[in-house]
Amino acid sequence: MAPKCLWSDKYYQNLSCEARVLYAMLLDLTALSQKTGRCDNEGRAYVICSINDTMEMLGCSRSSALRYQRELVDMGLVIKHSKRGHNNIFFVLDFTIILAQ
Repeated sequence: MAPKCLWSDKYYQNLSCEARVLYAMLLDLTALSQKTGRCDNEGRAYVICSINDTMEMLGCSRSSALRYQRELVDMGLVIKHSKRGHNNIFFVLDFTIILAQ
């Protein structure tokens, strides 16, 4: 479920609806990663999500998927690590901490 503040807080007013939905999906996947122990060396849960995964989840084009991922990075909602030829790794950040700053 998407956090309501993504729609109600002025900080997120320029975030597209699709990026908000993507954040909610990545947040859910992060919870699953925590349960299954998919964590880095520092104990931070992460999500593996390729551009194709994003395209499939949102039913959008490659350029749109890239744009939505970029929106989340630019807003500080996720940290994205990518290597050419490999899937993207996302660390989904806590939206409540971002709002408190």
